[in-house]
Amino acid sequence: MMKRTNVRPCYLSPKALGLPELPLPIRKLGRSLVASDGCSAFAAPVVVAFASELVQAVIELPEWSAGSSSRYLIISDVPEQVLPKLLSALDLRRPDQRLHLTRDAGAIRRLLVSSARREPMLGIIDAYVWGDQLTVVTGDFQFRAFPINRIPLVAHLASQEQIAFEISADGSGIHWPVGDIHLGVSQILQEADPMYLVDIAIERNGTDRTGAALRRLREERDLRQTDIPDLGERQVRRIEEGISRLRVESAEKFATAFGMDLASLLDEIGRYAGELQLNSRTRPSRRSFQQQGDERALDTHARV
Repeated sequence: MMKRTNVRPCYLSPKALGLPELPLPIRKLGRSLVASDGCSAFAAPVVVAFASELVQAVIELPEWSAGSSSRYLIISDVPEQVLPKLLSALDLRRPDQRLHLTRDAGAIRRLLVSSARREPMLGIIDAYVWGDQLTVVTGDFQFRAFPINRIPLVAHLASQEQIAFEISADGSGIHWPVGDIHLGVSQILQEADPMYLVDIAIERNGTDRTGAALRRLREERDLRQTDIPDLGERQVRRIEEGISRLRVESAEKFATAFGMDLASLLDEIGRYAGELQLNSRTRPSRRSFQQQGDERALDTHARV
C-alpha cells in the first residue's frame, strides 16, 4: 500500500456532523474526512465540535488532539459564564491562533466546503473585525489579519457598517449590505497584501524564485543593494537570497526604487520567477551529466 503524505487528522463530533443545516453531500464529505483519518487541506490537525459537548464531557477527543499544533473550531452553544470551562476541557494555555470560537454553526459547512477546494485558503471559514483589522479564518484554517484601511471598498464605511457583513454559505466571499460590496479572499489579498498571491504561485511551482527575480530586476537597473530606499543592505540581501519573505511593505519600496507601481512589480516578479523555474527544470546540471555518463558506462559494461 502506498503511504499517504501530508495527511493531517480531522475530528468532527457527531453533533457537528449531524447538523440539519448541512446538505447530504456536505455531511458525507465530513464523514469521509473522519473515516480517512485526515485531510491535507488544513494547516494543522483540526477538531470541530460544540462547546456543550466538551464542557459536559459528552464526547472523548482523540489522543492526537492534545498536540501543540492542533486547532479547534468550536461552536459556542453555552452561556458566556460557562466558556472558561471550555479552555479547561481543552487544556489550552495559549488559545490564540489555535482556537476559533463562534456562535455561527455555518462555519462548519464553510470549513468542509473549503477542504474540497483546489485552493483551500481562498475559502472563508469565518471573519470578524477587531480594532482596525479584518481577521479572516481562511479555508486552510489559518488566521489572517488585514488592515481595513488597505481595503478601499470597505475603508470608507463607518465603524458599525464595517462590522455589519455576511459570509456566503459556501465561504466564497463576504458581503457588506451597505454599498452592496462583495469581496472574496483573493480580492482582499490583492488589496491588503498582494504578496499572499505571489505565495500561492510559489507554492504551485514548488520553488521560491522571488528573491532571484528581484535581484535580476535590480541588476537590470544598475542598482546596488544599498539603493533601495528605507531598506537596509542586509535586509535586501536576505530577501534576494530567499532567507526573508518579501512582504508588501518591502515590495512597495522595491517598486519605488525600480520606478514601477506595485502591480507592475508583481507581474515582473511572476514572469521572471516563472522563467527561472523553467530554466532550472530544463538545464541539466553537471551532476546530471555525470549521472548520464555513469549510466552509459553501466549500459556498455552490460552489453560487453
